[in-house]
Amino acid sequence: MENNDNLEIIANKNLEIAINEKQIALESRKIAKIQIKKARAREELAQRGIEIAKIKRELTEKTKNLIKNKKAVKDLLEYSDKGLDIEESLANYNEKLAYVQIDIAEIHKKIAEIEKKLAEENKSLIQEKIKNAKEREKLGKKQLFYIQNVRSGENEEKKNAAKESYLSQQKVLNKSEQKILEKNEDMKKIQIKLSDSKKQLSLKLSEREKIKPLH
Repeated sequence: MENNDNLEIIANKNLEIAINEKQIALESRKIAKIQIKKARAREELAQRGIEIAKIKRELTEKTKNLIKNKKAVKDLLEYSDKGLDIEESLANYNEKLAYVQIDIAEIHKKIAEIEKKLAEENKSLIQEKIKNAKEREKLGKKQLFYIQNVRSGENEEKKNAAKESYLSQQKVLNKSEQKILEKNEDMKKIQIKLSDSKKQLSLKLSEREKIKPLH
């Protein structure tokens, strides 16, 4: 009887935990959907950043060619050496900046892609948590059903069937919990990739800061 009393406590705790887990997971799912939308928007913005950076690089190349042509006819068109030198120095500066900026934009896109993947994995994790809460709720109900059978003096066949049912449900719950652990591990791996990419970005931003126009 003592074991059944303990099982009843466990069953009620399972039901209580299931309700709380489901509520938290459902609210978290709303946030996850918004995070995915934001991540997709950042990914699109990062792609535009790459396109702009490449256009700027093309412009610097055209500017350098223009300066080269100006130098070829500077005497004829009376371009000043000082003016051309300043233009060339600025063009060289912009060129170096443009190449680094492309790298930065590409890293931004990589980060956005990883953030999107992380958001999608988080949503998948939350879905599994919702499923887990439902499985826990089923377990609690089946445990209580078994106790009712025992206390009402049902025959052994019915009691055994009820016991087998809740033990089987416990296995289903265990599998769901294992999936949650695996998904958490997957998210950790993605978070490590995100951290590494942010370090790369930091290095590139530092490299950009070191680029100075020559006079």
